Amino acid sequence: MKKITVGVAAMVFLGFTVSTAVAQLRTPSSVGTYEKGTITLESAEEIDDYIYMDMMNPQDFQKRVFLIDEEAYAAFTEGEEVDEKATKYDSKDLQGYSLENGKKFKRASYVNLFAKRKQDKIPKPLLLEVAAEGKVTVLKNITIRKVL
Repeated sequence: MKKITVGVAAMVFLGFTVSTAVAQLRTPSSVGTYEKGTITLESAEEIDDYIYMDMMNPQDFQKRVFLIDEEAYAAFTEGEEVDEKATKYDSKDLQGYSLENGKKFKRASYVNLFAKRKQDKIPKPLLLEVAAEGKVTVLKNITIRKVL
């Protein structure tokens, strides 16, 4: 009887732990922020400003980049909305971008070979994170899948 009680208690504890972790992952509070970085346009021109990075929606910063200047960043840190002040660049307009924390992103044609529909296998230009550079550059595609 004690083993069953302990087993049920362990399952309830595990259930609360998993539901709390999932709830924390869905909380948008501190996941979307602007980080100092440099974008490189298709014309090789470089612009230093703040890039919007949202780890809850990585498809956003892989398809397009939102850029704000110093003045808008100061307003953002004070809690103001700065979405209308952001300049949007699509992945086809950029060679890539790098962040001050050392992360680099390069444009590449991405094809999902495991897609079930044929139209999903069409190559798309995405800004993928550079995992390793050398003779061969390894890029990392960030995808979020629902666990539930």
